[in-house]
Amino acid sequence: MPENLLPIHHEILDLLQNLEATYAHPVSSQELSKTLNVTPSYIRKQIQLLINSGQVNARRGIGGGYYLCKKNKVSVKL
Repeated sequence: MPENLLPIHHEILDLLQNLEATYAHPVSSQELSKTLNVTPSYIRKQIQLLINSGQVNARRGIGGGYYLCKKNKVSVKL
């Protein structure tokens, strides 16, 4: 994980994990912004670093949004 991550980046990653975002069910910047109490444009700007570092993928178009790369998903075994 890049060292230059801000607290907002960690919050985005945690939220995508908790919402179980996938390619089939991505989370929009609108939904992320409501939960994190920031604007959608701020989310899009901040998430670009996560996309460039290979931690998050984006699905474009209607119904698009963001989801974690498979290598970043944490599985919990009970």
